Amino acid sequence: MAIIERYGECWERAKMFDVSEDGTVEWTDAAWPDKGAALKSARGVYVLYRGLTPIYVGRGLIASRIAEHAKDELAPWWDNVCWYHIDAELMDDEAVKAIEALLIAHIPGIWNGAQPQKPFGTECFLGAGGHATSELWKTV
Repeated sequence: MAIIERYGECWERAKMFDVSEDGTVEWTDAAWPDKGAALKSARGVYVLYRGLTPIYVGRGLIASRIAEHAKDELAPWWDNVCWYHIDAELMDDEAVKAIEALLIAHIPGIWNGAQPQKPFGTECFLGAGGHATSELWKTV
């Protein structure tokens, strides 16, 4: 049984969303999660990219998170996404948080990542609200 049940590599934002002149963002027919696309009910981790450079790592219900990022402060900065649906029976949410935290910790320069001036401590703690951020790493 595979942990990663399905995934998408380098899905282009321009093919996933239409942006109208008034700024409204809507799914295209090709990517719309409720039309049986691969994203339907996908949960796990995703990485937003600008070209080949990763800029943000996240987790959750992938379609809704990507749709949020198509409208939020990251909207102008990413142009493609890689996403990985993780089998909930094999990995609970805490394990998915740990995967997210590991990716954040090892991709230099991402917006929600660890900063070089904040070296790793000897023990790590999940931050308030269960979000993995640069505050995740504390020296004990």
